[in-house]
Amino acid sequence: ATRCQVEVAGDLPSLGEWHFLRLTRVSAEDEFRLCVDGELIGRGVLPGDVDISNPTDPLLGAANTFDTPSFEGQLDDVRIFDRALPCGD
Repeated sequence: ATRCQVEVAGDLPSLGEWHFLRLTRVSAEDEFRLCVDGELIGRGVLPGDVDISNPTDPLLGAANTFDTPSFEGQLDDVRIFDRALPCGD
């Protein structure tokens, strides 16, 4: 299994407020980027040839085993795009 570690620059968003989180994979650059409210706050190395496809449907706010939820909060909107949106570029 491929493991990735992300380095975060700056503060994580405060809880209890609305935030726009975005995780983007840039396979040509062997990395992924974490953006919060349009600002790049983290990046990690992920080789572009690594297949990160999931054979099951995505789960939001739940562990893979349907145990205790791993997310506490509210989701207002979820969208998945087939292209990267700009993020602090």
